[in-house]
Amino acid sequence: MTIRYYRLLREYTEALVSGKDTTRILNQLRQIAEETRRSDLIEQTEKLGSDKKADLSEVTKKMRS
Repeated sequence: MTIRYYRLLREYTEALVSGKDTTRILNQLRQIAEETRRSDLIEQTEKLGSDKKADLSEVTKKMRS
């Protein structure tokens, strides 16, 4: 599940950059984060969706760690 989360996170970044709708991906990220019950993933996912630039920054930080 964690690997799937990170793959979706990469897909989310690509969608943000290309200007595509990210709603479906964001909903899947939330679902997977809840299923894994990992607090770091849940907190990360809650931060996403408000601002495109902030989201790109948060995703970059998460992918580096």
